[in-house]
Amino acid sequence: MSAPRLLVISGPIASGKSTVAGLLAAELRTDGHRPVVIDLDRVYMMLDDTSPMDDANTWREARRGAAELTNQVIQDGLELVILEGTFWTESERTDYTNCLSTGLAPVFVTLCVAVDEVQRRVQQDTARRASRVPELLPRSHADFAAAGTIAGDIVVHSTHLSIAEVTSSIRSVLDQLNPPCAAEDELRPLLRDIDSVQVPVSDLEAGLAFYCDALGHLLIWRTDTAAGLRPADSAVELVVQTERPELEPNLSILADNAMAQGQSQQDGAADGARLSCLSPMADRQRSAVPIF
Repeated sequence: MSAPRLLVISGPIASGKSTVAGLLAAELRTDGHRPVVIDLDRVYMMLDDTSPMDDANTWREARRGAAELTNQVIQDGLELVILEGTFWTESERTDYTNCLSTGLAPVFVTLCVAVDEVQRRVQQDTARRASRVPELLPRSHADFAAAGTIAGDIVVHSTHLSIAEVTSSIRSVLDQLNPPCAAEDELRPLLRDIDSVQVPVSDLEAGLAFYCDALGHLLIWRTDTAAGLRPADSAVELVVQTERPELEPNLSILADNAMAQGQSQQDGAADGARLSCLSPMADRQRSAVPIF
């Protein structure tokens, strides 16, 4: 993770925003990175610590304040800002993004979860206060559903996933959007693993109907043009997508200074590995994989 990143985690009450943000930050710190978590609720409470937290103007000020915090920590050299809170609508997001001066484009992740699972989580968490009010929880989720998802969001369905699996999915998406670089003094193998296999489909909804409903793969995230699926007995993520026509495995590859000295040899090795992985699978499966 060399370049600064900005991640915004949104979702309804008890969808796991705070827990996922905390675990993601903890994992990144363990890996030697410098993330910071901004909790929008806490920014609101800095402005007004009375209940209920329902003043629209205070929420607007809180989002603007979160943007100023973001500007400062990026300026101070931290690698990742994780902002978690309510960003369901374009206007709520504009309150935040209009005050950013970093030049970074936020990656918005929306967590979705079934209401019955939310009720189970809330009852088990005795530290919760307002979300344990019986009428508040269904109303909040109804408002979230009415708002709808925003084009371009990464949507993670967390009902049947553990917090660790949700966090892993978000890290996978971040790495695909901006692949991390190895430290300059770190020597690692060139090829690490197969992260995912991308399957082209002409229609995303039809592809999901086949791979989820017919084949039983679990939907873990989606955007307007792609969706990540979890096969039952494999850690390799299956990505159905409409952007490229090729069947494509994504290899986890690290480069370092020693390999950089022989850049042409490294490029050839990487290309050879990519071709040896692509060609046989593409030849075997081109006629077998449904292209919707």
